[in-house]
Amino acid sequence: MNIQKNNIDDLNIELAIELTPEDYKIKVEENLKKIRKDFKMPGFRTGHAPMGIIKKQFGTSVILEEINKLAIDSINNYVSENKFDIIGYPMFNSEKTSKIEEVNDTINYNFIFNIGLRPKVEVDISVNVNIEYPKITITDEIINKELELLRKQSASFNKGEVVDENSYVSGKTSVTPENQEEQPKEESSEDNDDLEMKYILIEKIKEHKKIYNKFLGANLNDTVTIDLSNDIENIDDINTILPSKTDKENNPDISGQKIKFVIKSIFNSKPAEINEVFFNQVFPGRNIKTIEDFKDALKENIVVYFKKQCDDVFFHNVRDYLLKNTTVEMPIGFIKNLLSEQMKQDKKSEKELEEFENNFEDNLDYIKWDFIKEKILKKYDLKIKPEDLKGFVTNFYNQHLKKDTIEDEIIEKEIQNLKKDKQKYNRVVDNIINEKILKIYKENLTITEVEYESFEKMVEIRKEKKEEVRSEKFEV
Repeated sequence: MNIQKNNIDDLNIELAIELTPEDYKIKVEENLKKIRKDFKMPGFRTGHAPMGIIKKQFGTSVILEEINKLAIDSINNYVSENKFDIIGYPMFNSEKTSKIEEVNDTINYNFIFNIGLRPKVEVDISVNVNIEYPKITITDEIINKELELLRKQSASFNKGEVVDENSYVSGKTSVTPENQEEQPKEESSEDNDDLEMKYILIEKIKEHKKIYNKFLGANLNDTVTIDLSNDIENIDDINTILPSKTDKENNPDISGQKIKFVIKSIFNSKPAEINEVFFNQVFPGRNIKTIEDFKDALKENIVVYFKKQCDDVFFHNVRDYLLKNTTVEMPIGFIKNLLSEQMKQDKKSEKELEEFENNFEDNLDYIKWDFIKEKILKKYDLKIKPEDLKGFVTNFYNQHLKKDTIEDEIIEKEIQNLKKDKQKYNRVVDNIINEKILKIYKENLTITEVEYESFEKMVEIRKEKKEEVRSEKFEV
């Protein structure tokens, strides 16, 4: 056996391996003997068929299987022995490896593999780096706005005759394509199977002024007509209203089509009364008696919520800074081939593979961030410990299920259930790791607090900044 290393560049290595009969012949013979042991052939006892027949029938496949396995194992051992810090695994290079024209146990076989090395990353997380941390003052306006939202969420619904801004409406819908005559009235009755029931919370369509105004003031059994050419700007914004038969695929601009919405029920909501029943519904077990105490409890919740949101924004501010200011040279071609091969192994569709190919360049920042994050984890020795998972489950019970004490048996059972769901477990691990990274940021970076009048304003300003960056990035 002979393995030759060819350094293509600092991050890409080509490994050429040559296998001789001495490397694989003994193993091939052993495997053929195993096959012979259980082989049944007329005229011979089981296990006594002539070896020549066994070789003729199975020799080619056994040799190919053995040399492929031997090549892969040998390359992996070579990588391990030489302590190459590689990305993924060695990839077989089918383009540079000569096609096998002849198979027997007397010739040499050659294979070429490629490996991509992990980039060396230096991350600056120090007082030299100044990052903005958003701060939102909890005002009476914010508390009152949250109070009204909670009243709406706890609202009661009563049957109504007229649609108002707080109504919940159901109705039968149909589509009238362009130039098609109106159907006779009896065909659009409630019992017509061609009609489809839809449900609309009027408040949710408030931003679509023309449609919103057509529903406001409508009566039970009225028909609301929506002109898809004139009443909306983007049809995807009102998918909840569209009947499933709306021809979006063959007629994407929906020119001329109309929706007929026959109102069959109206439920008008009445916000919850501000009383002890409402207080207990929002904060069970707190025994809140007055609106003042309720607002204090509400403020506590808002502070926790905004802290989480501000931490998330700060975390992304640091991420954006590190992406912009950290040099990460990557073996991009190798990474692309590796990810593509993994998608094929996972039996992704042709459409998914095509989307990957088209969007790969746009996703390089995500790949770059993985290497930066990996460096942070190593530099600060951040790992998931059993107590981290226990703490996560305990906090979940405390915050979402309002339980102050949970038995250890229940926590352990939840952890085991969590580990059975790979996707959910990975999300939890990512959250825990990100919390650890956030702590590192806060302990080491210089932080400048910037106050915003509201969370919405902060999001708006961040969005504007992102657009400015994009404009600069793609400026010709």
